[in-house]
Amino acid sequence: MVVQGRARRTIHAPARNVEAFAVSEDGHRLAVAVESNGQDIFSLLDFPSLRAQPLAVPPSGALAEGGLVWDHASERLLFGWRLSDDTTDVWELRIGRGTPSRITRSPRPGLSRASITRPSPVRVGDGLAWLWRPAEIARPRVAVVIAAVPTRPVFDKRVAALNFAGIAVLAVNGEGAEKAALRYLKSAQDLDPREPLLLNPDGVEVEDRSRWGGIVSGPGQHRGGLELDRDHPDLRALVRYARRGASAL
Repeated sequence: MVVQGRARRTIHAPARNVEAFAVSEDGHRLAVAVESNGQDIFSLLDFPSLRAQPLAVPPSGALAEGGLVWDHASERLLFGWRLSDDTTDVWELRIGRGTPSRITRSPRPGLSRASITRPSPVRVGDGLAWLWRPAEIARPRVAVVIAAVPTRPVFDKRVAALNFAGIAVLAVNGEGAEKAALRYLKSAQDLDPREPLLLNPDGVEVEDRSRWGGIVSGPGQHRGGLELDRDHPDLRALVRYARRGASAL
C-alpha cells in the first residue's frame, strides 16, 4: 500500500497466500514469499518503478521460520530454507546475480541425501498432494497425512522413518482430504491400498475410522490409536504401530 495524504491505493497484491515479506534497508525494494502448491516462490517489487519480477528460489522446499531479511546494503536477501532431503540451512540471494546459494551446511550424521526419499507432486481429487514413495518396493503400503494446515514438501523425520520401513507417505491437503485420499489409493496401481495408516497430527475430524488400519494423532487428543508428539516423535513406536497393520494382512 502507498499513502498519499489520506488516500491509499494498492500497489502490489499477490494472488496467493503471503508467507513473508521484507522491505530493503534503503526502502526501494519489497521482497515477498508466497505459497504456491505447497512450495514457496519469491518476487521482488521495485518501489520507484512499481515493477514486480519473479526471483529465483532454491530447490523444491519452503521458507523456514524467520522469514526474509535484507542485508544493510540492500543487495542480498537472506533466509532459512527447508528442503525435502536435507537439513534446514541459511541461503542468500544476490539481487540481479542469478540463483540463490547456500551459506551454512548443518550436520546430517549417518544419513546420506541419496538415502532420503524425495516427494513427488500427485493430483488427488481437485488438489495437489505429495507422495513420498520408497523406490525399492513395488507396491508399498501407505500412510496418509491430513492436517489443519497444508503439508509442505520438506524433510519430516516421521515421513523418513516410515519410508525407511518400506511405507509410502501420501500428504493430502484441503477440504475432503480423507475421502480424496481413499479414492486415490483405490485407483493407484503402484501402491497397496489395504489397511492404510492415517497420520492426523492436528486432530482433524475423521469421517470413517473403519477405513483405516490405524490412526496416529497428536498428544492429548485421546482419539485412540497412537499419540505422537510432532516435535519429538517416538519414531520406533511409529514404525512398530505401522507394521502392526501389515502383520494382519
